[in-house]
Amino acid sequence: MSDSGFRIDNLDAFDALLRNAHKDLPDVVRRVLETLGEELLGKAKGQMKPMVDTGALWNSLQRGGKGGIWKYRGFAGAATLKVGSTVKHALYVHEGYRIKKDHWVPGVIDSSGKFRYQSGVKTGIMAKARTFKGIPFFEVAMQDIQAMAPRIIQD
Repeated sequence: MSDSGFRIDNLDAFDALLRNAHKDLPDVVRRVLETLGEELLGKAKGQMKPMVDTGALWNSLQRGGKGGIWKYRGFAGAATLKVGSTVKHALYVHEGYRIKKDHWVPGVIDSSGKFRYQSGVKTGIMAKARTFKGIPFFEVAMQDIQAMAPRIIQD
């Protein structure tokens, strides 16, 4: 009578490898999400660069930046990373806005030639009624990230 079948050597080593991979998976997922988050914020800044100065909104779009959002949650088979900005005017820059009627805005022109709002001063500018088109910096950055994510995950 002959044996029919097959033999697998070192099955214990393979089992140990799988167990360790399972333990390491949460760290791997976190590192991948953090890499994607850093890329997303960098690309969002790149979308704004031509039109937004490097003030509060710009600085909030980095991990640990004042006014920035960076919240990782990992639990039983799921992980999320939420990134963004809590800066008050972020939504207006992203979505656009409309000035409905002309109005006076108190402020001063600084040494670099930029207008700076300053309550209570007698100088200022007349803000004319108009519409400002938004800069959808997160949507464009997210499209870029979705295209490059498979490459980042493989690395």
